[in-house]
Amino acid sequence: MQDRTAFRLAMLANGFQPLLNDCKRPIEKGWPKRSVDEAEVLAWDRSALLSTGMKLDGDLAVIDADVADASLIETLADALGKRFPALFDRAG
Repeated sequence: MQDRTAFRLAMLANGFQPLLNDCKRPIEKGWPKRSVDEAEVLAWDRSALLSTGMKLDGDLAVIDADVADASLIETLADALGKRFPALFDRAG
């Protein structure tokens, strides 16, 4: 099993929906309305595509900052946490 397949299976086991991507573009038709299962993820193990995406549903969101400076990311996270505390609320 490829490392990327183990990662995708771990995503699935933790309640996230992995996507088989070509760079940043999901390749599966109708991916916004589909859910994958373990058998499908295992079938991707033979794919030459290396990228893995994640389907965002419900209240799941991602902030993609593309910044290498860790202190800047920490400052951004602190500012967002103060302005939008629900972003980091894990109690729900």
